[in-house]
Amino acid sequence: MRRYLPALFAALTLLCAWLALAFPQATTAKFASPDIAGYATVDKSGRSRLDAPPNAPRSPQRGTPLSPEATDPPILPPGFVQVPIATGLAYPTSFAFVPGGRIFIAEKRGVVRVLKDGALLAAPLLDLSSQVNDYWDRGMMTVAVDPNFQTNNYIYVYYTYEPDPSADPQSAAYKGPKTNRLARYTVQGDVALTATEKVLLGTVAGTLAKQSCNDYPAGSDCMPSDGPSHIGGTIKFTPDGSLFLSTGDAADFTSVNDNALRSQSLNSLAGKLLRINRTTGQGFLDNPFSNGNVDTLQSKIWAYGFRNPFRFNFRPGTTVPYIGDVGMDNWEELDVANPGLNYGWPCYEGPAPHAGYAAKPLCGQLQASPVQTPLLSLKHTEGSRCLVGGTFYTGATYPQQYQGAYFYADCVFRYIDYLFVDTNNKLVGGPYRFGYLRYNVSDEASGGPTGIEMGADGNLYVLETVF
Repeated sequence: MRRYLPALFAALTLLCAWLALAFPQATTAKFASPDIAGYATVDKSGRSRLDAPPNAPRSPQRGTPLSPEATDPPILPPGFVQVPIATGLAYPTSFAFVPGGRIFIAEKRGVVRVLKDGALLAAPLLDLSSQVNDYWDRGMMTVAVDPNFQTNNYIYVYYTYEPDPSADPQSAAYKGPKTNRLARYTVQGDVALTATEKVLLGTVAGTLAKQSCNDYPAGSDCMPSDGPSHIGGTIKFTPDGSLFLSTGDAADFTSVNDNALRSQSLNSLAGKLLRINRTTGQGFLDNPFSNGNVDTLQSKIWAYGFRNPFRFNFRPGTTVPYIGDVGMDNWEELDVANPGLNYGWPCYEGPAPHAGYAAKPLCGQLQASPVQTPLLSLKHTEGSRCLVGGTFYTGATYPQQYQGAYFYADCVFRYIDYLFVDTNNKLVGGPYRFGYLRYNVSDEASGGPTGIEMGADGNLYVLETVF
């Protein structure tokens, strides 16, 4: 079964979800497991160290399902607990820390919620549900806060646009090809003013007559969402204020189809990592494919050849993105997205050519050209199914052995792993198993983590969606 964002996003079910943080306690932990490849123990002096589980074999399959029931506690290193801090969310997809202590949380249906003073406010910050298509994995995928929020009060959202507010969610038209948008809004108090909307990308939007980006000329400012999944969806900012956005191939994820080839085209916004001016939506002349015109798509592209780069983050102190790109048949991959590089999809998946696309002429040509290999490739047959890019740990709250570690997750098997890289972004340690979250890791239908960020308090915050 192929899963990217949790496939049950389309189900109309009563669900429970929370935003949780994991932090070390003074006491020894009660969540040790012999299946964890490495975990922290605390000796009598109170110092922590990274040990292998005593008298326990290491599993070569890091995602090997365990046996806890859905009501069991998480399996975390000794000294760590998972603490819910927000409940009652409906299919949460993304969250953003706000200066002053609030947290904005995006929900798939097109609503942004506010966590304030430990409570989830009843009134939403922003409600775009009438113009958001949430079929299957579509919807509002991310919310981000402007680096200068304290002075301009800007937020940004990325979502699938629905041109017919009265559309029946069960209709063929609702499930058909759509387009995506990146838009900015101004916040006043705990409300984002819809009248302040500024569409930065996706100004050419699907209509009832022309639903797909394929209906418009190549090079149009159109962000495709033809298939029911793969729209990508992370917004991040660099120190110079540039806005980065990841986009998926927007193709059907159950079969080989030509829409995936858009990831290889510099005349399409599909399957890309984009870098734009957050004020105007224009590109930059110093982007690697710029043709001298900041309004063209080429001037907005940083890297290309991605399938569904759902979550990414920058290595602290750099403009180097680390991207979790969700695979199709065989591999998940973690990419270091340096400018101007091609990451191969759909001609390549993980470290190898994809057999389904090998006969495509474009892929035949590409196999003789340089393609960037992933930092980390994880086989589906070895317990990985939906890699969620995470964050580097630079806080002072966790034990020293986690300093500088890159944490990431798997949405299907609900584990969190970490690894280490050197100054040249080469893998030098790991991956190591940090732990499993609360729900049954042998049951794909239970949902899992969709985002990891480090808070100002030095704790990791993990967004989970549970069905």
